[in-house]
Amino acid sequence: MRSKGIGGTDIAAIVGLNPWRGPIDVYMEKIGLTEPEPDNEAKYWGRELEAAVLRRYAKETGLPVYTNSEVMVGEEEWILGTPDALVEPKGGVDAKTTGRPDDWADGPPDYVSCQCHWYMGLTGAQWWDVALLILSPRREFKIFRIERDQEVIDELVRAGRDFWFNHVLPQAPPPLDGSTGASEYLKLTYPRDLADVIAAPPEAQGLVEELVHCREMLLEFETAKAHYENQLKALIGDAAGLVGQGWKITWKKSKDLVFVDWQQAYMDLCAYVHDKGLLINDEEFSGKHTAIKPGPRVFRVAAFSEAQAVI
Repeated sequence: MRSKGIGGTDIAAIVGLNPWRGPIDVYMEKIGLTEPEPDNEAKYWGRELEAAVLRRYAKETGLPVYTNSEVMVGEEEWILGTPDALVEPKGGVDAKTTGRPDDWADGPPDYVSCQCHWYMGLTGAQWWDVALLILSPRREFKIFRIERDQEVIDELVRAGRDFWFNHVLPQAPPPLDGSTGASEYLKLTYPRDLADVIAAPPEAQGLVEELVHCREMLLEFETAKAHYENQLKALIGDAAGLVGQGWKITWKKSKDLVFVDWQQAYMDLCAYVHDKGLLINDEEFSGKHTAIKPGPRVFRVAAFSEAQAVI
């Protein structure tokens, strides 16, 4: 069902509030260009602890809690969601776990509030609670209530509708940014060059100038960074590092790397076999263990003066 519309975990990424995903990541998943995010330990334990967190919530509040495992569909068929539980009267609750309590110091993070408002729009609930289990540095349980804000819900629906009908259905990607997702989209969409160099469209000139400027600034910062690092290394000298007020810098030798030069080992083995008078077809044997890995497209910029330009 996730490919049939926009869900609660999608909408925060679409409006730019998810710190781990962006609009292009949601787009690629919806059109089948990438698989859903792989499972990890955080997701696994979040699911495993969900029932326990909801039980604690019910005990603390005394409210009737109805768990939900089905995908719910809103007034428009592309509006989807799977809230953890509905609560009487006219509410809902999502169970969360975290090992980063500082992110919740001022209440639920924006991406969580966004998800809760999406669920309120989906279900008609007037409030939504977030039951939070803090795992470290010590166990804590907290409940946050988010009141319904219809203006926020309307904005989210408008953003979701625009994304679904103007990007997903026509398979037109959202504007590309500097995210890893945007780079992945370009790599998957244009894996190889199929034509010769083409004349630049008008908008390319400004982009190239900005890129060259960014690279110049980056070089300045990298030079300055190396300068300060070298000054600190000189202060460290033969010691393992420095400790100051609120900071610590170390400069230690890392563990030696051990590697095998398999190509040279193979050549030496073939020579040994030949010396023993045994026959071996080197090309046939090596061919069985040779694979071709497609080379990536390399992005290079050659900037030159107008006098050097070749039209």
